[in-house]
Amino acid sequence: RDRDNLESVLKVFDEEEVGEESSCILHRLMARASRSKPKPHLVPICENCNHDPCLSGVKLTEDNFVAGASISRVDLMHCKILRTVTTCDNSTASYFVTGQEHQPQVPFKLLMYR
Repeated sequence: RDRDNLESVLKVFDEEEVGEESSCILHRLMARASRSKPKPHLVPICENCNHDPCLSGVKLTEDNFVAGASISRVDLMHCKILRTVTTCDNSTASYFVTGQEHQPQVPFKLLMYR
């Protein structure tokens, strides 16, 4: 739809003769377009991983890292402890478990989004 709008605006520029009246109309049209608000993202973005589509079950990488996301350890899938990823450094990430002070550094390949 936006492409159709852009094409129709460009068509107006192409078809109109240069002149004071048409320049004024085109100026108003461009001013109105600059004030229009972008449409909101229609598909909700996951609140945990901040991605669309959601990365639940996908292993963490440096590229998809989101601080504060809930994660699981691949090697401890039977364990239902909630872990929250905090930092990343090259190929490792740190996470914390509520009630524990120690923040282990674990390779990305052992962590995935919940």
